[in-house]
Amino acid sequence: MTALNVKKQTPKNWDERMERLVDPVSLAIIERLKAAGQGTHIRFTAMYAILHPALKAAVLEARGRGAEVDMFTNHQLVAPPITTMAWLAGIQDTAEFVTAGVRVHAFRRNPRNPWTFMHLKVMVVDDTVFYGSHNFNLPSSVANDELHYQVVDTELAAQAAALFDGYVSANSELITAESAASEKPLGPLARWILTPLMGFY
Repeated sequence: MTALNVKKQTPKNWDERMERLVDPVSLAIIERLKAAGQGTHIRFTAMYAILHPALKAAVLEARGRGAEVDMFTNHQLVAPPITTMAWLAGIQDTAEFVTAGVRVHAFRRNPRNPWTFMHLKVMVVDDTVFYGSHNFNLPSSVANDELHYQVVDTELAAQAAALFDGYVSANSELITAESAASEKPLGPLARWILTPLMGFY
């Protein structure tokens, strides 16, 4: 892993943190996604659809090259009010993903199993699995202490992909472009309200 490169002065805002802090987790994922394209299947979880900007761009670029992409995230009604506000804060990102052809699966509670909230932090890209505590978002990159692993193993990746697909099948609904577009007008306000709490998601 690459050591964090921290300058002597303490960053005063998100932009300064992004400029001064190097996140080896995001860099490793982005590097792996550079090779993703036609024939690649990317599966990843996200507590909410607000990803690290560079990671979001890498996912969309891979999709643009023909990669299949499935994202599993929390629905707004899972644990309101915080999930409702977080869902709406990320609805513009969700709409952008869906428009690009990313399949966005929103976690919903299923009375047949004990899940109440989607808190997985995993990405599977063909033979590579990333897993740990990193949420693939900006706070995990520049504000929180996180631990994540990158494992290249075909068998492990196949097992992780099967688990992902099973969880999605049993506990989610597919978000349509129409449903995402209908909620977009509320996005900017929710994003503004949640900005001071970014470190919590």
